[in-house]
Amino acid sequence: MRQLRRALGDAAPTTLSTRFLVFFVLILAATVSIYGYLGLRLGTSADSYATDCLADTGLDRLTRIEPAGIPGMIGSTTPVVACVGADMDVVIWSGVAGLLLLGTAAFAAYRLAPRWRRGRAPRALTPKTWRVRLRPLAEYDPEAAAEVERLAHGFGLPAPPDLLTDPLGGSSFVFGSPRRPIFFLAGKTVRERQRDPDRFTAVVLHELAHLKNRDTRPSLLASTAWFSFLAVAVTPYLVLLVVDLATPDPGGWRPAAMAAGRDDLHTTLAILTLVTLVVLTRFAVLRDRELTADATAGAHDDGGALLRHLTAASEPPTRMPVFLRRHPPLSLRRRAAADPWAVPPVSFAQLVMAGAGLSALSQDAGSTAWHALIAAGFDPQPSPRTSLILVTAVAVAVAGPLAALAWLIEATTWRARLRQLVEPTRSPALRLALALGGGMLLGEAGSVSAANASHWGVFDGVGDGNPGTAIASASALVAVVLALCRWSWDNAGAWLPTVRRSLRRVSHLSAVAGVAAVLPLYATWWSMHDEPLAGRVYLWTPGLAEALKFPYVPFPAGQWLQIVYVPLDSVALTPGIALLVVLPLLVTTAGLIRRPVDGTPRWLTDLAPVEFRLPDNRPPIRRAIRAGAAGCVIFLLAGVALALAGRAVLPRAALNTPADTAFLGYLLATATVLAIVVSAGTAAGTVLRRGSGDVVFGSIAALVVACFGAAVTPLLMILARCGPGLSDCGLHQPVRAYLVFLSLSGTALPVKAVAAGMVVAGLAVAADRRSRDTATITPRPPVTLAGIGIALSGTVLAAAALASLSP
Repeated sequence: MRQLRRALGDAAPTTLSTRFLVFFVLILAATVSIYGYLGLRLGTSADSYATDCLADTGLDRLTRIEPAGIPGMIGSTTPVVACVGADMDVVIWSGVAGLLLLGTAAFAAYRLAPRWRRGRAPRALTPKTWRVRLRPLAEYDPEAAAEVERLAHGFGLPAPPDLLTDPLGGSSFVFGSPRRPIFFLAGKTVRERQRDPDRFTAVVLHELAHLKNRDTRPSLLASTAWFSFLAVAVTPYLVLLVVDLATPDPGGWRPAAMAAGRDDLHTTLAILTLVTLVVLTRFAVLRDRELTADATAGAHDDGGALLRHLTAASEPPTRMPVFLRRHPPLSLRRRAAADPWAVPPVSFAQLVMAGAGLSALSQDAGSTAWHALIAAGFDPQPSPRTSLILVTAVAVAVAGPLAALAWLIEATTWRARLRQLVEPTRSPALRLALALGGGMLLGEAGSVSAANASHWGVFDGVGDGNPGTAIASASALVAVVLALCRWSWDNAGAWLPTVRRSLRRVSHLSAVAGVAAVLPLYATWWSMHDEPLAGRVYLWTPGLAEALKFPYVPFPAGQWLQIVYVPLDSVALTPGIALLVVLPLLVTTAGLIRRPVDGTPRWLTDLAPVEFRLPDNRPPIRRAIRAGAAGCVIFLLAGVALALAGRAVLPRAALNTPADTAFLGYLLATATVLAIVVSAGTAAGTVLRRGSGDVVFGSIAALVVACFGAAVTPLLMILARCGPGLSDCGLHQPVRAYLVFLSLSGTALPVKAVAAGMVVAGLAVAADRRSRDTATITPRPPVTLAGIGIALSGTVLAAAALASLSP
């Protein structure tokens, strides 16, 4: 069992990788914010920038309608923030320049560091702690070199390390690439080998574990990025801050529009918060790097020297809290050396930091993309075309941060799935979603593009006395992240028993599928979640709606519509979006169909000589298909009933008139609502069945209903328009008419139905306390959903018939 736990621990994605990712994301976000602020403070003023920008785009006329309300809307609307915020071009492009400068400095130091470490760089340019006089260990102590080579052979490294030592050195370290590793062993450790052999073995195992974990290059890059960040970002910002405080008139250092158009305190707090998160994450990375090395070293410590050394060692006296230390406490190191699963997971606070950094990057990247469109001469007139272009540009810009988010989620869920094989483990989906979603909401206000425009993201509505907007916006984002997290957990459970060679490859492909599905939804939310380009325009302001020739709809659910439904409706009509949204479900379906591995998988035998057959607790996919088929019956019967009831709405004389076109749109909307309701009900019923507690399981059932609904809706529209006789309404080419209607129903309807099914399935799993992630799935008799659906559809049909017969 001990060998199995260690083998699974080696196979699972380490928390160190996720912490490295968080650290790099936060450094990039903080650099963009600092340089955006520096560019604004040291740039030239442009008092007429906003007026000229609005005049060039035609949006200047908006200020002449409802003067009391419209300027506030323009000032906090993301699509036009580049116009309203003076000098926004300086903010954006200064941030880009800061990224290039940081990357150049970090990469140059990364390339030069190996020469410094080996003492081949000029002494004046070498850090004092790196000034060593190296010599081959075999020449200094042949017996110690032979012992190190023996221990290194047990790690199975791609290449044996080059063994060096410094007779005067006091610390050991490793560096280099996996193919050309270099092991520097301190002379003090070599000399004390005979007196304290356990310490010598422990040090060697620990350093060799760093090579086994392949963390030398990420650690070196993190180190060079950290010092480059201090040199090229933090230092200039602190200098400017000190000068401002020491200057009698700090306003003289600002552009002319600074005091009137910027919330300086907001920007300063945002930058200081991001820098603080970078510092805390760096300490967490350093601690986790040591713990992970101890866990790997413990797996190769056949004689127990590492545990004996850690047990005999005493904690150095310090009053520094753990979160500000570079080394973990000895108690954690002992636990990690004894059991690799004792390494603590990424904490809730660190996940919040990751979400904040990813959100800040996304906000700045999206603002840069939109500003580039404005600079290229794009005219952002309120229209579906403008919304689509905005969403597309934002999706391209935020693809990188979202890919990092998907990878972080996949690494966490796959590690939890492997841990479930050796001890009871609950799904981390809710914890991940709350931490990452909350961090992304907080990170909005911390981005430089938002801070320099006095824009507080989802929290703007709270300050205006309209908390409903903030609640709906925050809920929509957390729901999207939760759907991704829960799907990742269920998808890992579907694929784990079938993987034969590489877990890493499957998890990476799963992350690609997840980010492809979430990208259009997140880009839509980013573009329109606060005060969307079209949402508030035609839902909340009658005068503006009339001027722009939009229908004003005084709907009581206007806040929800403008944030969730209106953007989704616009994006769902884009060709190819339906395939992206259902792609994760297709990936999981492929995993459920795939045959499990017979015996021990190769990826496990490559790590340890163990015999272990992975348990296959996957629910049979035919249950989801049967539930989906029952939902299809419900949809068909209810759709026929509604089509026959709606046949009497349109007079025969109104065929081929504008009223006919409006009626077809009404029919499509009715079928879409019906598909949403049936898909959501089918997903909830599938999930709540005992023994089928996977969100993705209910989503597959909803997918069956959505595809069936998209294929049948054209027939229902023809039935409602023409009745049983097609020739009576002049429909002489029914096949062509079906294909035309299918082009309409095959885009938005599947997206909305599958999205509703995923959300409802997630809520059902969260509410159903009977579903246990660790329980073995046992066969249950199928629920007669078809019978229930037939009864409900018969009731609807009878009601429709009575309504049509009533005078």
